[in-house]
Amino acid sequence: AQAVERPSQGCASARARLSAEAFAAMPPMTLLKLEPEDVLDFSKSSTATSQNSRTLKVINNSSGHVAFKVKTTAPRAYLVRPSSGTLRPRQDQEVHIILMPNDVSTNAHRFLVQAVAVPNEKPLSRDDWTKFDKDALQEHRLNVVLEGEGEDKPGIKADAGHGTSATEARAATGGSEG
Repeated sequence: AQAVERPSQGCASARARLSAEAFAAMPPMTLLKLEPEDVLDFSKSSTATSQNSRTLKVINNSSGHVAFKVKTTAPRAYLVRPSSGTLRPRQDQEVHIILMPNDVSTNAHRFLVQAVAVPNEKPLSRDDWTKFDKDALQEHRLNVVLEGEGEDKPGIKADAGHGTSATEARAATGGSEG
């Protein structure tokens, strides 16, 4: 049996503190409900497209219009369609996420869903998103678990984060829109 390398307690507790601080600074996602809520599971060993494709259901929980955007830390590794949209009250949208076959690793891949209340169902441009005050945005992170990436390594689940600042999100995703 091979030993599984574990992060030191110091690093884990520092990450937990940073995660808790980011969570405290960001309001929870109330505009949208996401299904699944925290983790997207993919299978690296399967060649079947269905195993490398997941559906994220985005549901407008509010009585007003809500714009959303799905971003990733690895934009070349995933095809996300649609990566943004505007939902009417109580409307839902299926977002299809496909892991591209040429990607070699999902170390620390994450998705970030951003949401903002808007006055109508007009789609937002990239420029429109930059005009929102970061306090108006709600954000939720989804982690990626890749089954079959390495026989001696179990799937890694990072802390399920419920929010980061918009600035941190842009930095983490390189400003990508998915």
